[in-house]
Amino acid sequence: MLGFIGLGMIGRPMARRLAEMNPDAVTVFDVSADACAALSDVALTADSPQAMGRDCTHVAICVRDDDDVHSVLFGDAGLLQSARSGLVVAVHSTIGLDNLLSFAAEARKHDVELVDAAVTGGPQVAAQGQLTAMIGGADGVVDRLRPLIGAYCTNLIHAGLLGAGMKLKVANNLVTYTQLAIGVEAARLALRSGVDPEQLVAVMKANGNLTPAMGAYLAGRKALAANPENFVNFQKGLANLAEKDLDHALETAAACGVDLTMGHQTRVLFRDIIERIDL
Repeated sequence: MLGFIGLGMIGRPMARRLAEMNPDAVTVFDVSADACAALSDVALTADSPQAMGRDCTHVAICVRDDDDVHSVLFGDAGLLQSARSGLVVAVHSTIGLDNLLSFAAEARKHDVELVDAAVTGGPQVAAQGQLTAMIGGADGVVDRLRPLIGAYCTNLIHAGLLGAGMKLKVANNLVTYTQLAIGVEAARLALRSGVDPEQLVAVMKANGNLTPAMGAYLAGRKALAANPENFVNFQKGLANLAEKDLDHALETAAACGVDLTMGHQTRVLFRDIIERIDL
């Protein structure tokens, strides 16, 4: 049995893809009963992470942050409370390196292998099974993960030992959030200077400046602008996620003595840039 915990914006299509590729062999869990119900046509629902740890050979965790991963692993009815020997746990969430290493060390006491397997690509790519996974763990760990993450990832990059995948992810996220911020500012400049931002989008698409993520985000901002409340709620959620991920990048940089000048500025300014509704 395969397990998937965390059925949010990207977790849900990942879990659905996993269940569709492994009929009658997937169980899911989320703190939201509605999220689990949305997958009841393809997957079983576990009563708790603890039950999943007992019944599954592989479990993926795709929750919001470090505290949520800790709760899934060590909380009341947590995954490690009665985990079967040899269980493999893939952490898709972007979390801090210190916590990752601590969680993995504790998991080993239960004869559970916990590895970082951060993913990138977004919900639509997840639904197509074409995410990229950045994996950290001992040699052979990729092969152990294939029964689980091979359903929704076509590109599995074994970055090195435990934590290496997370290092790749925070470096990648540094680029993502900086691009989103400057994309908004560029579109705002076009609008305020009297030209159509859609023409700017066409130019950036032609010359390669428009990444798929930036294009989807700018189009989403335009669609959400018709409903200011929805716009603000979405941007606040994105800013929360960005600040968490950028903090992890800056912490990693500090640990290895790297000065991330642009990364620091992105962290300081990101929320203000994207929460303004003038574009």
